[in-house]
Amino acid sequence: MPTAYELRYLKPSSRVLRNQNHDGHSRQTTRRRIPAMKPETVTTEDAECAIAPVKNYDALHDDSEDAADAEAQRLSRTDSDQETIPAALVDRLCAGGNPVRTWREYRGMSPACLAMAADLPDHHLSSIESGNAPISPETLRRIANALRITVDDLAPVEDPSPLD
Repeated sequence: MPTAYELRYLKPSSRVLRNQNHDGHSRQTTRRRIPAMKPETVTTEDAECAIAPVKNYDALHDDSEDAADAEAQRLSRTDSDQETIPAALVDRLCAGGNPVRTWREYRGMSPACLAMAADLPDHHLSSIESGNAPISPETLRRIANALRITVDDLAPVEDPSPLD
C-alpha cells in the first residue's frame, strides 16, 4: 500500500478480498471506493508530499492497517509451529474439565487407544481421568506424548485471583 508520501494519484478502487475468519472459513469483503483525484503536492527539502482530503487519507490509512493486520495474521499462521485450539476446548479446560479426558476427546481418541499409545493399563487411565489416581511425572509425559501436547498442557487450569 503506498504511503501518503508516495501517493501521486488515487484511482477508483473497489476490490473484493477473501479473508479467513477465526474458525478457518473464508468470507468476502469489499473495500470502499476511493474517488479519483489529483492531490496537491508540497515539496520540502526531504520529500515531495501529497495533500489529500481527510476522508481519503482515513480510507487509505484504514486500508493499510487492514492489510498489515491480514499480513501479520498470515505470518503468524505460517511461521508458527504451534497448534491453534478452538475456544470450546479452552472453555472446557477453564471450567475445570479433566485435562487428560478433555484432550483425549478433542483428539478423537478412545480411552483404550490412549491407554495403548501411552503404554498404560486401561483401568489406570480411567482412574487418572476420574481424578482417583495420582499421576507420576513419567506417566504424565507418556500421556502428553501420546496426545501430541506438552506436559504443561495437562496441568489443571486455575482461575486467577481477582485483582484488587
